[in-house]
Amino acid sequence: TGLLFYLLRAQGFYEPRVGWLRFAMRLLMANAVLATWLWVEGGALEMWLSHETLWRALHLAWLLLSSILLYLTTLWLTGVRLHHLLMPDVSLHQTLERAVS
Repeated sequence: TGLLFYLLRAQGFYEPRVGWLRFAMRLLMANAVLATWLWVEGGALEMWLSHETLWRALHLAWLLLSSILLYLTTLWLTGVRLHHLLMPDVSLHQTLERAVS
């Protein structure tokens, strides 16, 4: 991905917006919190194999719902808001014109 990022920037097809590094760090923080949560709360394989199917389904549902809540909460606490995720409408034609000129 690093090489792709470099080549797209070198060819002028991609220009990161102001604040992209801060945004990437916020996403990295939320992903680290989520990974830690799943590692701790997920439990060992032996635990999953020793329980009945109903317990597995309920625990999996708990992990899914709690993970969604934890991830969104972490993003909110780090300062990510909905307007940060909405990109302005830029057509492919405008992007290619900028790359050529």
